[in-house]
Amino acid sequence: PPFTGNGMSMALQSAECALPFLVAYSQNHIDWKQTLSSMEQALHQRFQSRLRWAGMLQNMLLSSFWQTPLKILISSGIAPLQPLFHLTRN
Repeated sequence: PPFTGNGMSMALQSAECALPFLVAYSQNHIDWKQTLSSMEQALHQRFQSRLRWAGMLQNMLLSSFWQTPLKILISSGIAPLQPLFHLTRN
């Protein structure tokens, strides 16, 4: 979802997650299947919360049902914008 923040930062964070497994593969410590499985698990663990929150936020922002309540919350200053921002950038 586009509300997950900077795509480039996610790309760099993904590379950081993958690096130890790629190094282990390059040194013949693990095979390619284990490398892929380990990277997938690490990426899922790293981004699952961020993507879940971003998906929910996107659904709410694009839903006609939620648009009026969200406008009221945002214009009144009640909406927890700062916490939502951080939840989609962890």
